[in-house]
Amino acid sequence: MEKKAEYRETIYWKEIVVILGVFSALFFGMVIRVYMDRPDAWEYPSILFISMGIIFAFLAVNFRKLDIALTDNALEVGWMYPKKVIPWSEIEAAKTDKDSGLIVLGFGIRGTRYEGKWVLVYNVIFAKRAIVYLKTGKVQIFVFSTKQPEKVVGLINANINKANVDGQSDD
Repeated sequence: MEKKAEYRETIYWKEIVVILGVFSALFFGMVIRVYMDRPDAWEYPSILFISMGIIFAFLAVNFRKLDIALTDNALEVGWMYPKKVIPWSEIEAAKTDKDSGLIVLGFGIRGTRYEGKWVLVYNVIFAKRAIVYLKTGKVQIFVFSTKQPEKVVGLINANINKANVDGQSDD
Protein backbone atom coordinates (compact mmCIF):
# COMPACT_ATOMS: atom_id res chain seq x y z
CA MET A 1 0.00 0.00 0.00
CA GLU A 2 1.34 3.42 -0.99
CA LYS A 3 1.91 5.86 1.86
CA LYS A 4 0.19 9.20 1.56
CA ALA A 5 2.87 11.76 0.82
CA GLU A 6 2.57 15.47 1.40
CA TYR A 7 5.40 16.00 -1.07
CA ARG A 8 7.13 13.63 -3.46
CA GLU A 9 10.04 14.28 -5.81
CA THR A 10 12.40 12.22 -7.95
CA ILE A 11 15.71 13.44 -9.31
CA TYR A 12 16.85 11.37 -12.27
CA TRP A 13 20.62 11.20 -12.57
CA LYS A 14 21.31 10.33 -16.21
CA GLU A 15 25.01 11.22 -16.13
CA ILE A 16 25.89 8.52 -13.59
CA VAL A 17 24.03 5.90 -15.60
CA VAL A 18 26.04 6.83 -18.69
CA ILE A 19 29.40 6.93 -16.86
CA LEU A 20 28.90 3.66 -14.97
CA GLY A 21 27.29 2.05 -18.02
CA VAL A 22 30.40 2.81 -20.06
CA PHE A 23 32.64 1.24 -17.40
CA SER A 24 30.38 -1.80 -17.23
CA ALA A 25 30.45 -2.18 -21.01
CA LEU A 26 34.25 -1.88 -21.00
CA PHE A 27 34.59 -4.70 -18.48
CA PHE A 28 32.22 -6.93 -20.45
CA GLY A 29 34.10 -5.98 -23.62
CA MET A 30 37.37 -7.12 -22.05
CA VAL A 31 35.85 -10.53 -21.35
CA ILE A 32 34.69 -10.85 -24.96
CA ARG A 33 38.11 -9.76 -26.23
CA VAL A 34 39.96 -12.30 -24.04
CA TYR A 35 37.53 -15.06 -25.02
CA MET A 36 37.89 -14.24 -28.76
CA ASP A 37 41.69 -14.57 -28.52
CA ARG A 38 41.63 -17.78 -26.53
CA PRO A 39 38.25 -19.56 -26.34
CA ASP A 40 39.63 -21.94 -23.71
CA ALA A 41 40.83 -19.07 -21.48
CA TRP A 42 37.99 -19.00 -18.97
CA GLU A 43 40.26 -18.01 -16.11
CA TYR A 44 40.65 -15.55 -13.28
CA PRO A 45 40.79 -12.30 -15.35
CA SER A 46 37.53 -13.18 -17.11
CA ILE A 47 35.77 -13.83 -13.82
CA LEU A 48 37.19 -10.57 -12.40
CA PHE A 49 36.04 -8.55 -15.43
CA ILE A 50 32.55 -10.10 -15.33
CA SER A 51 32.31 -9.35 -11.60
CA MET A 52 33.39 -5.74 -12.11
CA GLY A 53 30.93 -5.35 -14.99
CA ILE A 54 28.10 -6.63 -12.79
CA ILE A 55 29.10 -4.32 -9.93
CA PHE A 56 29.19 -1.24 -12.19
CA ALA A 57 25.85 -2.22 -13.77
CA PHE A 58 24.30 -2.54 -10.28
CA LEU A 59 25.70 0.87 -9.26
CA ALA A 60 24.28 2.45 -12.43
CA VAL A 61 20.82 1.04 -11.72
CA ASN A 62 20.99 1.85 -7.98
CA PHE A 63 22.01 5.51 -8.36
CA ARG A 64 19.85 6.35 -11.38
CA LYS A 65 17.33 8.29 -9.27
CA LEU A 66 17.04 9.90 -5.86
CA ASP A 67 13.56 9.71 -4.32
CA ILE A 68 12.35 12.23 -1.73
CA ALA A 69 9.04 11.92 0.11
CA LEU A 70 7.56 13.84 3.01
CA THR A 71 4.88 11.60 4.52
CA ASP A 72 2.62 12.05 7.53
CA ASN A 73 5.21 10.36 9.77
CA ALA A 74 8.67 10.94 8.34
CA LEU A 75 11.11 12.34 5.83
CA GLU A 76 12.17 9.61 3.38
CA VAL A 77 15.17 10.14 1.11
CA GLY A 78 17.05 7.51 -0.79
CA TRP A 79 18.33 5.72 -3.78
CA MET A 80 17.09 2.25 -4.65
CA TYR A 81 19.29 1.13 -1.75
CA PRO A 82 19.76 2.56 0.88
CA LYS A 83 16.86 4.74 1.91
CA LYS A 84 16.98 7.04 4.93
CA VAL A 85 13.74 7.36 6.91
CA ILE A 86 13.75 10.04 9.62
CA PRO A 87 10.66 10.45 11.85
CA TRP A 88 9.57 14.07 12.37
CA SER A 89 10.20 13.74 16.11
CA GLU A 90 13.94 13.13 15.40
CA ILE A 91 14.41 16.32 13.37
CA GLU A 92 15.51 19.48 15.16
CA ALA A 93 15.55 21.95 12.25
CA ALA A 94 16.00 22.25 8.50
CA LYS A 95 17.43 24.90 6.20
CA THR A 96 18.58 25.35 2.64
CA ASP A 97 22.25 24.91 1.87
CA LYS A 98 23.05 28.34 0.46
CA ASP A 99 25.52 29.77 2.96
CA SER A 100 26.15 26.90 5.33
CA GLY A 101 29.87 26.70 4.68
CA LEU A 102 29.49 22.95 4.24
CA ILE A 103 31.35 22.00 1.10
CA VAL A 104 30.08 18.80 -0.47
CA LEU A 105 32.51 17.53 -3.05
CA GLY A 106 31.57 14.48 -4.99
CA PHE A 107 28.31 12.69 -5.49
CA GLY A 108 26.31 9.72 -4.31
CA ILE A 109 26.43 8.80 -0.64
CA ARG A 110 29.10 10.49 1.43
CA GLY A 111 29.97 10.60 5.09
CA THR A 112 32.11 13.38 6.52
CA ARG A 113 32.66 15.55 9.57
CA TYR A 114 31.74 19.22 9.79
CA GLU A 115 32.30 21.37 12.88
CA GLY A 116 32.81 18.22 14.96
CA LYS A 117 29.56 16.55 13.84
CA TRP A 118 29.00 13.59 11.55
CA VAL A 119 27.31 14.48 8.27
CA LEU A 120 25.57 12.07 5.89
CA VAL A 121 25.12 13.37 2.33
CA TYR A 122 22.92 12.01 -0.47
CA ASN A 123 24.13 14.19 -3.33
CA VAL A 124 23.48 14.55 -7.04
CA ILE A 125 25.96 16.70 -8.96
CA PHE A 126 24.75 20.27 -9.69
CA ALA A 127 21.56 19.90 -7.63
CA LYS A 128 20.52 22.26 -4.85
CA ARG A 129 20.57 20.87 -1.31
CA ALA A 130 18.60 20.91 1.93
CA ILE A 131 20.15 20.38 5.36
CA VAL A 132 18.36 18.57 8.19
CA TYR A 133 19.70 18.78 11.75
CA LEU A 134 18.92 15.68 13.82
CA LYS A 135 18.34 15.51 17.58
CA THR A 136 19.93 12.13 18.26
CA GLY A 137 22.12 9.49 16.66
CA LYS A 138 25.65 9.24 15.39
CA VAL A 139 24.81 11.28 12.28
CA GLN A 140 23.73 14.73 13.42
CA ILE A 141 23.42 16.46 10.04
CA PHE A 142 21.73 14.99 6.96
CA VAL A 143 22.16 16.75 3.61
CA PHE A 144 20.28 15.77 0.46
CA SER A 145 19.77 17.09 -3.06
CA THR A 146 16.40 18.45 -4.08
CA LYS A 147 14.94 20.43 -6.99
CA GLN A 148 12.98 22.74 -4.66
CA PRO A 149 14.96 23.25 -1.44
CA GLU A 150 12.90 26.21 -0.17
CA LYS A 151 9.62 24.30 -0.51
CA VAL A 152 11.07 21.09 1.01
CA VAL A 153 12.60 22.96 3.97
CA GLY A 154 9.33 24.84 4.57
CA LEU A 155 7.37 21.58 4.61
CA ILE A 156 9.93 19.88 6.89
CA ASN A 157 9.82 22.76 9.38
CA ALA A 158 6.00 22.76 9.30
CA ASN A 159 5.95 19.01 10.00
CA ILE A 160 8.49 19.43 12.83
CA ASN A 161 6.28 22.08 14.45
CA LYS A 162 3.20 19.89 13.97
CA ALA A 163 5.02 16.90 15.54
CA ASN A 164 6.13 19.07 18.48
CA VAL A 165 2.60 20.36 19.07
CA ASP A 166 1.16 16.82 18.80
CA GLY A 167 3.87 15.52 21.16
CA GLN A 168 3.10 18.22 23.76
CA SER A 169 -0.64 17.58 23.60
CA ASP A 170 -0.04 13.87 24.30
CA ASP A 171 1.77 14.68 27.58
